[in-house]
Amino acid sequence: MVAGKGFVVRSDATTPVTIEYQVNNEWRQVVLQGGKDVTLTGDRIRVATKRDEDGAMITVDLPVQAGKKYRLIRNPQSGIWDFSRT
Repeated sequence: MVAGKGFVVRSDATTPVTIEYQVNNEWRQVVLQGGKDVTLTGDRIRVATKRDEDGAMITVDLPVQAGKKYRLIRNPQSGIWDFSRT
């Protein structure tokens, strides 16, 4: 990733959700407020969800591109947090 170039993550959640983003092989956490955008720099983003029906921990890990916008959404079919490109 080009230094100084960021990507945007928008949360469709109604409550705060913690995601992680990777910078130079180090994972960092950020809390996304419901309905808000945050600009980050890094190579990857990920979010983990504990699935209600079986207690499994599901992690979605996505490579990102500078200048792009991603949405954090709740997938109603699988019951987990997911990312989509906007």
